[in-house]
This record gives sequence, C-alpha cells and structure tokens, in this order.
Amino acid sequence: MSLMELGELLERSEALIVRERSDDYRDGIPRLKRSLAQIEVDAQKVSAARGAVGRNAVNEARAVRLLAEYGFETSTFNRKFKLANLDGLVESYTDFVTYVDLPSFLERNFEEGASEAKTKAESTAQNLYRKALESRLEKDLSSARSGLWNDIQQTLQHSSSKLDNFKAIRIKQQAVVSIDPDYFNVIRSFVTSGVNTNVHNPADALQRAVHDSDPHVAACYDLVAILADESSRNRNLIPAARRILEKQFRARLEAKNPAMGSLRDSVALFLRTETPELADDDAASGVGGSVALWPQVFFLLRCGAAREALELLDQNYEDGGHYSGFLRNFVENEESLEEETLKELIQEYSLTVVRGSDTYQKACYVLLARIDPLGEPYLSSEDVHRLSKSVEDYLWLMMFCICTDEERSSVPQDLQSHQLLLADLQAQIRGLGAQHFDPEGRRPFLFVWVLLLTGQFASSLEYLLANGDVVNSVHLGLPLFYSKLLQTERHVVGPSRVEAKLFDYELLLDEYASGLALAYPAEAVYYAFLIENRTKREELLLKILVEVKDVGVFLGRINEENVKVPGQLEELATERPELKLDVAKLASAAAEKIARSGDLYTALEMYFVEGNDAAALDLLLPRMSLELFTQASFDREQVLSYSRRLLGLTKGKHSDQTRGEELFMRKRRSLDVLVKVAQFLDLHRRNDKVRAWKALIEMEILPIHREELSNRVKDMALDGSLRFDRHVTNVGGEIFAVAMDSLRTLLLKEQVEARKSQDNAARLRLQELEGVAKTMICFGSIMKYDGAEVYSLPVLLGT
Repeated sequence: MSLMELGELLERSEALIVRERSDDYRDGIPRLKRSLAQIEVDAQKVSAARGAVGRNAVNEARAVRLLAEYGFETSTFNRKFKLANLDGLVESYTDFVTYVDLPSFLERNFEEGASEAKTKAESTAQNLYRKALESRLEKDLSSARSGLWNDIQQTLQHSSSKLDNFKAIRIKQQAVVSIDPDYFNVIRSFVTSGVNTNVHNPADALQRAVHDSDPHVAACYDLVAILADESSRNRNLIPAARRILEKQFRARLEAKNPAMGSLRDSVALFLRTETPELADDDAASGVGGSVALWPQVFFLLRCGAAREALELLDQNYEDGGHYSGFLRNFVENEESLEEETLKELIQEYSLTVVRGSDTYQKACYVLLARIDPLGEPYLSSEDVHRLSKSVEDYLWLMMFCICTDEERSSVPQDLQSHQLLLADLQAQIRGLGAQHFDPEGRRPFLFVWVLLLTGQFASSLEYLLANGDVVNSVHLGLPLFYSKLLQTERHVVGPSRVEAKLFDYELLLDEYASGLALAYPAEAVYYAFLIENRTKREELLLKILVEVKDVGVFLGRINEENVKVPGQLEELATERPELKLDVAKLASAAAEKIARSGDLYTALEMYFVEGNDAAALDLLLPRMSLELFTQASFDREQVLSYSRRLLGLTKGKHSDQTRGEELFMRKRRSLDVLVKVAQFLDLHRRNDKVRAWKALIEMEILPIHREELSNRVKDMALDGSLRFDRHVTNVGGEIFAVAMDSLRTLLLKEQVEARKSQDNAARLRLQELEGVAKTMICFGSIMKYDGAEVYSLPVLLGT
C-alpha cells in the first residue's frame, strides 16, 4: 500500500472521527490535528530513518507515537484497519496479528449488498407493477362500462377519425372478417347486374334478405329505401322522414280499429279507449262523441291528416277560434305560414293560449309556428312528456317543428332565435345517446334508425362500427352510398349552422374486402367491385391478387388443349364492360409484385394465364441461367418445368416480323438452348457421355466442324450476339469446359478402340473426333475462355 493510499484510508477511518471528539487518549499522547500532507511528510521521515539505521526500538516507538498522534491506538490498530498492510511502516505485534482475506471479504460484502439491492428492487418493482395493474384494470373497467352505451358525441366528430379508429382496431385485430350469405347473394346480384331496373335500389333487396332474421335491421333498410326514393325526386328529406312517422302511426291506429268508417272516428275511439283522461268533461260540447277538440286536432296532425283536422275545426269554429284560419293558411301554402299569419299566430299564442292549461292546444299552435317546443315559453317538459308516448311520437313532434333554411328566410327576425333547426335536433339526439332511446337494450338498431331518420347517415354507420358491427355497417352503407345520401348529407343539414362530415364508404369497403380476402377470396372480389372509383377499385383488386395468389379463381387456367378457361375477374369484366377493367394489365402488375417478393412460380402462372409471354420469358431466362450448373434440386426442376411449359405455349406463336418479335425470339431461342444444356449436363453427370455428346451437337452452339467456327464465335460473342441472349453467352465458358471433358472421354475411348481393332471405321471415328477437338480448342482460344489454354490435342488424347 502506498503512502497516498494510507492517507486516504486514514482520512476515511473511524479513528479520525474519534480524534475530533477527543484531544487525548488513555496513553497520554496528545491527538494532533494535521493535514494529510503533513502526515505524509512525517511518515516519510519515519520510513527514511528506519531504512537508514535498520529496525530498532527508537524507530518503532516513533512510528507508534506517530500513529497515536493521528488517532490510532496500537492495541486496536488491527481491529480498526484489517485491510491495511502497514507492515512496511511498523512491525506488527504477534499477540494481535490476524489474517484477513481481502478478496473473500469484498466478495462476501458484494454478494450481501447485491442480494439486499435485488430484494429491494424486486419489492419496488412488484409494488409498481401492482399499482400499474390496478390502474389498468380500473381503466379497462371504466372503458367497459362506457362501452355498454356508446358515447355518441365521440363517434360524431366532423372527420373520418372514427373510421380510421375502426380500421386500426376492428379489422386489423381480426384474422377473418365475417360474411353473411344472405347479404352476399344481394351483393353478387348487384355487382353482376349493375344499376338496372332489377336491382335499382339495393335497400329493397337487402331488406328482404334480413326481413325474417332481424326485423329491426329490416326497418332501417325500409327507411333508407324511402329516403333514397325521396332524394331521387329532389325532395326535402325532413318532411319525407316526418311523413314516414305519420304513416306508421296512422297504420297502427287503423289496424286497431278496422271497423271505423273514417280517420276522425278512429282518432276519437283511440282517445276514448287509450286516453280516457282526455274525454271532454263538458257533455254539451259533444265534439267527437264526448272527446275534446284539441286532442283530436293534434292526433289528426299526428296522422298527417291536416285537411281532416281543418274540417273538424270548421265544424267547431267557436271552440277552435282563429286556429282554423291559421291551419288553412298552412295547408294552402305547402305546410308553411305566410309572414303576417305567423305573426298573428304567435301573438294569439302569447296572449291567450300559453296561459291556458290545454297541452294539446298549445302543441297545435307550436307545430304551425315551427318553433322549438322545448324553448321558453312554449311547452314544458311535462307537456312534451304527455305528448310523446314513444320515441316515434317525440321524433315526430320535433321534426314537425323543424324550420328549413327556405322557411327561415321568411320568418321575422325576432322569431328566428326561437326556431328549431335540424342541426339542433341532431345535436340533441347525439347528446341523449343510444341508452336514452333503448334503455333496456331490446331494440339495438333503434338508435341507428333514429340517426337515419334525422339525416345523420354517416353517424349511423360510425355508430355501428364503434359497436363492432362491421357487416351491417358495410351493407347499410351500400344503399346510402349509391343513392348519394352519404355524399349529399350536407344538403340535408344545410349550410346555415354546421357542415356535415363526409364518410369514406369506399375506404370501409376496401378494409372489409381486404379482411375477407384470405378466407373468402371470391366474395372479396365482389365487394371490391362495389367501389366506384376506378383507381381505388383496381388498387384493391391488385392487393387481393398479391395477398391471396389464387390464380385459378381470379384469373383462370390453361387446360390440356392450351385453351384458357376464364377466371372470376374476366367474367366480371365481361359482365360489366363499363368498368373498363383491364385484367391482363392487373395480372401483370400483380405478377410483378409477387415476383419481387420471391414467389417466382405464382408470378409465372399469372403470366401464362394472361398470355404475357415476354414477361414470363424475362422472368425465366435469368433464373434458368442461374440454376443451370447447380446440382439437382427442387428449384432447378421447377425452373426447367416452367421453361418447357413456356416453350410449349409459345411454339409457333411468334415470328421475327418486327423488332419486338425479333427480340422475343432471340430470348426464346436462348431459353430453348439453356433447357437443352441442362439436359446435356444431366447426362454428363450420369456419365452417359455418348448421349451427352449427341445432345451437345443438337444444340448447335459449339463448333463441331471447321466451317462452323466463324458463326459460332459470332453466336457466343460476349460483347453482343444476334442469336443468343447474354444469359447464354455468359455461361459459354462453363458449357465449353464440360463439353471438352466429354470430348476427352470420347477421344480416349475411341483411341483404345482404334488400337484394339484393325477396323478402319474405328480409326476414322478417332480422326473425326480429333478434328472436332482441334476445332473446339481453336474456338476456346478465340473466345478466351478461362482455362482454354490447357486443352490441347495431346492432353485430350492422354499422350
């Protein structure tokens, strides 16, 4: 241990702390406060003196005193500093020498410290994990609670963010999206027939598909069909939606009382039987068979029978007052009041009617005034509750009071703030949410129906998506999309308050079809054909082709007679020529993507089916050249098999009439040669040299006779050949080497035969082979093939 290390040890020692608390020890030696620098100087003096005169009692006493002055007692020195080796400064006394194993001591302390630290870390981690888990569980529980009744406000943001969320969560987490067979039959009929008289409104066909299985869903399709028809006639959808509610109520009323002669009689009977509290206490009035006037007027309006209500008022003018005049103006002006009439109605209502207790009379005035029923001082919440026995009653009351933008322009300025706009009703419905309309959850599609009725088409689809009903969202969106209700929703809302959001239905179709593709490839194609945008439709079809790779289903096949059997895409392209689907172009694009991914054989199948011989040749030729000299393998056999198929399919199909065809024929000739070379190599590997040599001669790529030398040099030129593609010329050296090896075997064999036989035929064969060898040697030298210089006739002959 150095003196500096000793100083640091002393500085940290417990003895220095003791020295600070005491000026003297029991040995009487004063404790001096010195700096470490001074300690080092003193220690050096002691050490120098010990080294000069040797070990003696004086020096040892000085060392002991020095240590004592710094706070160390010699009797406790080893107990205080077990790890310090001070033998160089002071001789240890034998009575208190103890040996300390420093590495073991440090290792033990480290292990104990590490174990303690590990225990604390594990405990801390467990506490953090428990808190995080509790927080997560609480969050999930809250989410589950809120999920029971969806927060409609969050689903109705003015963007497609909910659809983006649907894409990320709904479809991406599911390996397979479900399909409904009844729905699909409608889709197939719609796609194959196009928009014609048979399938003009897909809502009707979809309604029939689900009528027996789910009447609540069927009701939504009924509603969409009516709204789509009204939209096609350029009619305002709000009055149309209100008339739907009126027809439904009237039908129920007449169904309960089929024997009644008129609607007024049915209303009177309805009031006496189902609402006896509305019976007129004044027997003298005699209206409607002891039924009060204003309830009858209100329910006639509820049935959409304003003219019948007017007749009733004319017969009871004294009880109806000026209201008959207001209602006549309303009927004659296509359900709107003239400005002066409206002012008179509001004045009479404010002066007399509002002070009365007849809820139905107040309601009749509010309906014609087209003011917000819930606004002060019109109808109280109790009044609205009394008038609305069902969801449909409430919606009818509110929708009757909606003021359109056209009507708003003729309304006095002081009344405009009291009027009810469609945007106000829509916001109110979204605020109430699904649970308000169906608290017991018995009619899950009621809220969808309410959203549709109030012109919130995009919101109805987003609500279904948010609740995981992808199938119904896709199919309900179809009639909305094709009738342009989704695209023109802003015209329903109107520009006066808020701009309606757009719903990307084609994006929904894209996601749905993509999810179907792997499990239901044929069905997915039909859903892809629902997309009107040609670019998007073909991008989706391309994606399905690349992902599924079912060539037979999509593109067809080539039968044994080399005749194409069309696939699904070609059949649909034929049935729907207006879509201008180029199946060959689509297949080539898919094949190109598939080939880049490494699936050579599927890409080739696509090229074969669509007759894209040039693309197939470009794909096969380099692969055939690459696999040519490899050992027997699955890939080599597959490439050979597809190459032979392509050569068979293109035999006699092309000519050299144009430059494009000339280029194709050169590549085809090259592929043909490579296939033959592969056959030659296989024979050579099997040591069938005679047949291998015959195969080589038939290829006509190497010179056998002297007069062929010039042409073969041109054919196999590396810098450009008019006869063969570079994928042949690039492997010319390897072909030459194998050919020379076969030739050498044949020469040696004929040499032996010539020696054994006295027949001139054997010698002639040998001479012929020697001539071939000389020509080949010359060819290799001219082409400068690697190793060509080692071939010479003596070498080949083994002499």
